[in-house]
Amino acid sequence: MKQVITQQVKMWGFLVGTLMSILIVLSILSTESIQAYKSPVTDPKLSGDSEWYVYIPVINKPLCPISGSGGTETVEIAERNASKIRLDLKTRAYQYGFSLWEVEIYGPGTGNLTSGATATASSWENTAYCIDCTPDKAIDHDMDTRWASEFYEPQWLEITLPSPQVINRIVLNWETAYATEYCITTSE
Repeated sequence: MKQVITQQVKMWGFLVGTLMSILIVLSILSTESIQAYKSPVTDPKLSGDSEWYVYIPVINKPLCPISGSGGTETVEIAERNASKIRLDLKTRAYQYGFSLWEVEIYGPGTGNLTSGATATASSWENTAYCIDCTPDKAIDHDMDTRWASEFYEPQWLEITLPSPQVINRIVLNWETAYATEYCITTSE
């Protein structure tokens, strides 16, 4: 009888844990980038002779909102794996669009990881003031070129690294037309 009760406790513990994990994932799935790590159950009353694991979600929350001040801004972030870095630019400092000389992305002990990366954006300026200011100019390692958006908000700039990397710092080199409020989101 004791063995039957023990098995039932294990089964109910497994079902409740699974249900809770599913509810947690469903509640945050639409707004977060989710990863998980496998953690062994250490309670011998629950694990017995078999191996039991609990999957614990790790969330790469967007860094939001960030108050921009222009010039060169360094954003330190918790180490995370990322292949895409997205800047959601919410509010303009001036009536012009948003404009970045360069975006630099670093990991622990690495140089700028944007070599070989690609960039896309919601828009770009192509006027007499900024001829062909396309998204790739934000990651070309040339402080004489820049990406500039059209003159409305919100806008976004997304950088895709050649492969997933551990990152922990993003440096934004703004032209005069900077964002006073923006968010940074990463994903694998």
